[in-house]
Amino acid sequence: MSYSDSNIHLALFKETKTDLEKMIVIYASEKRLFLGEMFTFNVIGWSHFVSCPSLLYNEIVSGIEIPNLDMYSFDLIGDKKIEDVSFDIPTHKVKIEMWVTDLKDNPPNASEEILCHVFPNTAYTALIIKENSYETIHSYPEFNRNLYTRTTFTKKN
Repeated sequence: MSYSDSNIHLALFKETKTDLEKMIVIYASEKRLFLGEMFTFNVIGWSHFVSCPSLLYNEIVSGIEIPNLDMYSFDLIGDKKIEDVSFDIPTHKVKIEMWVTDLKDNPPNASEEILCHVFPNTAYTALIIKENSYETIHSYPEFNRNLYTRTTFTKKN
């Protein structure tokens, strides 16, 4: 696996992949109660990994395509707005919005950051956890781009 192009990948899956644990490097991690369930929020070597075993929920956004995961891919250099992804988990409807800005636009608000890691090339990943959503900011200085994601959970009636 190598990080050599401007493609970014999104994976959503139910089961925890045991081989995945061997492949990721975690730089920052926090377990916290979110939506009444225990979630783990991770900044990983390629971006972020959020999981909640009790809801069978796993989300990875990565600059590297991960083997054995069905991943949706898009190009950082292409469109600024990426198609939203929506799906259901047992208790909630989930919507993931993603968009790209130039690196100089919309810098992160450090007062809101819950987890953040700055990589050696000054790239960073930050996660901001809110009441029923979380947001991520990923900087890619080599492409002069930021990738933003917003994952929102709406309780099912």
